[in-house]
Amino acid sequence: MQDPSSIDAQVAAAANMAQGGRLDLAAPALDAALRLQPDHAEGNRLMALIMMHSGNPQRAMAHIDRAIAAAPQRPDLHATRGSLLVSLNQVHPAIASLEHALTLDPRSAPVHGLLATLFLQLKNYDAAEDHYREALAANPRFAEARTNLGSVLGMTARQDEALSLFREGVRLHPDHPGLLTNYCVALNYADGIDPAEIRAAHHRYGQVLAALPGQPQANWPNARDPERRLRIGFLSPDFFEHSVAYFTRPIVEGLDRARFHVSLYSTGGRPDTMTARLQRAADAWKDLSRANDQQLVDAIRADQIDILVELSGQTFGNRLAALRLRAAPVQVTYCGYPNTTGLRTIDYRIVDSITDPIGGPGAEAMAVERLLRLDPCFLCYSPPEERSFHDAWTSTQAPAARDFITFGSFNSIKKVTPGLLRLWAKILHEVPRARLVLKSQGLETPRARTPILDVLKREGIPEVRVDLWPKIDDKGAHLDAYNAIDIALDTFPYNGTTTTCEALFMGVPVVTLAGQVHAARVGASLLSALGTPELIADDPDRYVQLAAALAADPARLARYRDTLRATLLASPLCDRAAFTGRFGEALRSMWRTWCAGS
Repeated sequence: MQDPSSIDAQVAAAANMAQGGRLDLAAPALDAALRLQPDHAEGNRLMALIMMHSGNPQRAMAHIDRAIAAAPQRPDLHATRGSLLVSLNQVHPAIASLEHALTLDPRSAPVHGLLATLFLQLKNYDAAEDHYREALAANPRFAEARTNLGSVLGMTARQDEALSLFREGVRLHPDHPGLLTNYCVALNYADGIDPAEIRAAHHRYGQVLAALPGQPQANWPNARDPERRLRIGFLSPDFFEHSVAYFTRPIVEGLDRARFHVSLYSTGGRPDTMTARLQRAADAWKDLSRANDQQLVDAIRADQIDILVELSGQTFGNRLAALRLRAAPVQVTYCGYPNTTGLRTIDYRIVDSITDPIGGPGAEAMAVERLLRLDPCFLCYSPPEERSFHDAWTSTQAPAARDFITFGSFNSIKKVTPGLLRLWAKILHEVPRARLVLKSQGLETPRARTPILDVLKREGIPEVRVDLWPKIDDKGAHLDAYNAIDIALDTFPYNGTTTTCEALFMGVPVVTLAGQVHAARVGASLLSALGTPELIADDPDRYVQLAAALAADPARLARYRDTLRATLLASPLCDRAAFTGRFGEALRSMWRTWCAGS
C-alpha cells in the first residue's frame, strides 16, 4: 500500500511545478499520484484547475466533484467548484457552490467577493453590496472588493459614500491602478470638488501606470510623409449598443478612405447589430479582448497604425496600461471620458472651445495631453434610423397640454448628486404643479430610490411628485419615454451627452448648467452647436430660473416640441460630412506635427 505521506509529497511537488508555470510537468505528475490514490482531495482540486486552464472543462468538473466527494467539509473545494463554474459562465450553479462554501467558512473574503461580482452581473445590487461589505469586513485591505463596492454605491445614488470609500482605498493602496481609476472617475460625479484634487488624482494615476514594467517604444518604421494615406486605429471595449459607439460610428463610416485606412480594435463587450455595422464600415477589425498589454500593443504595431484613437479614458475596460508602452507613434484619447487620462504617452485629447475654453481651469491646466479643439462641437450625433416607432409627440400631445409640467432626467443616477437634487427641488417649488421623472439603471432597487427620495423630502418635495423608473432596455420604448416629459434637466457637475441628444431628437428641450471643467460643459457645447444658447445657465440660480421660466411659457414649449428634431438634424451636431472632414483634418494636423518631430 502506498504511503499517504508519499502521495501528499507528490501532489505538493506537482503544485510547485504548476505555480512555476510548468503545467506540462504538473499534469502527468498529478496523474501518477491520482492513479495511486484516486480520491486524494487536494490532488483532484489541483488537477481540476490544470484541466480548466488547458481547455478541458469536463475533466475539470469531474476532478473537482471527486475532490468534494472525498472531503465535503473543505470550503475551498466548494469555492474552487464555484470559480470553475464562473469560467464556464454557469452563474447560478456557481452561486450555489459559493454559497455552500460560505456555510463552511462564513468569513471567506475571496468567496464573498466572487459572489458579489456574480450578483452584480445579475443586477442584484443589494446582494452584491452585502457580499462586498462582508468581504471588506473579513479583509479591510481587499482592494478589489473596495473598488467594486464603491461602484455599486455609485450605481445606487450614494456617490458621497463611494467617494469616501475610494479615498480611503487610495490611502491604503496608493499604487493600486484599479482603486486610483475608480477614484478618478468618482471625482467627475461628485459635488463641490476642487479641480486641483481632480488634477492630482488623474496625474497620480498616470504616474502609477508609467512606473509599471516596460518602456514605451520610441523608434517607429512609419514613413514620415505628412500627406500620405494614414492608418488610423480606434481602440475600445464599447463597440456595441453603447453611447461611445453611437458617437464613433459617423467617424468610422465617414472618414475619407482615399486619405485614411480605418482599423477597429475591440477589447470587450457583447457583439450585437451595432458591432456588425461597425465591422462592415471598418477596413479591418481585430478582437483583442483576450490580449495582455504586450500582446495588444504588438498587434497594433504589426498593423503599422499611425494614429491610435482610444475611446475609453479611465472608464471600465480601458487599456491605458497597455498604451503606456505606445502602440502607435501618435496616441489620442476621445469621446469616452470627460477628463485627462493622466498618461503622458497619450499625446492628444480631442475637445472643443466650449468644453475646454483656453485658459479655463478644466483645460490645459488639467490635461497632460495636448488639447485639440474641434469646433463648433467635438461630437457628432447619430440619430436613430428606425423612426417609425418613436415619433416625437406633437405639442398638443405633450404632458404640458394637460395643464401640468413634467421635468425629467434619463441620465445615469451616478450623475444625480444630493446637490443636484436640491437644485431640482428648488425648481419644483417654483413650479408647484410640476412633477419630476427620473429613469436609470439601478432605480429598481430601494437602496437607490431611498436616498433620492430622502433628499427631496428634506427639501419639501413629497414622494407623490416624483416618479422613479428603471432602465428600459428596448431602444424604441426608451425613446418613447421622452414623450412623457416636457423639459429635460441636465445633470451637474457631470452633464449628459447621449441623453441630451436623445431628448432633443424627441422634441424635449434640455436646460443645462455650465461649470468649470469639461464634464460640466458638454451640455453647453451641445446646445450651442444646436443654436439654443438660451437653454444654458452659468450659475445654479440661473439654472432654476431658466427651467421655471420655460415651464411658464407654453407657447415656447410647444414651439420646441414641434421643431427641435428638425433643428437638431439640420445642426452641426448631425452634419456628419462636415464633422468627419474636420476630424480628418485634426488627425492630419497631428500627423504633420509628428512628422516635423515635435
